[in-house]
Amino acid sequence: MKKQTAGREYLGDIAPQFAELNDDVLFGEVWTREKELSLRDRSMITIASLLTAGQYPQLKSHLALGKEHGIKKEEVVEMITQLAFYCGWPRAWSAFPLIDEIYGEGAAITEERTAIAEHKRIADQNPNSGRKRITAIPEHLAPFL
Repeated sequence: MKKQTAGREYLGDIAPQFAELNDDVLFGEVWTREKELSLRDRSMITIASLLTAGQYPQLKSHLALGKEHGIKKEEVVEMITQLAFYCGWPRAWSAFPLIDEIYGEGAAITEERTAIAEHKRIADQNPNSGRKRITAIPEHLAPFL
């Protein structure tokens, strides 16, 4: 595992002792004990913990780290799906866009959102155009608009 310096980079001026503990103890000592738990397993535990606490900025960072540690998209999706029943549906729901962003498919969803919005805009401007007017967006697509 590469040397962690995020603590010093982001918090070194504000909280130097905290930054030191983050970089040297948490990532320098705890995360490097791969004999006891692999980096992949540590990432899975951390992702689960951050999701249950609703800590999305850190969750995003640890999803990226988990990807580096070999966690596949399908695995993290399954983790979040199971955790939804333990930590709450809204927390799990909020994690999926982060997964999509980290695992490189965010552009596909953005394109879909744009196409849906454009179709709605055209229908709204031309109610008599012969096209079926969109009066409601399917519930499963509403979060993407």
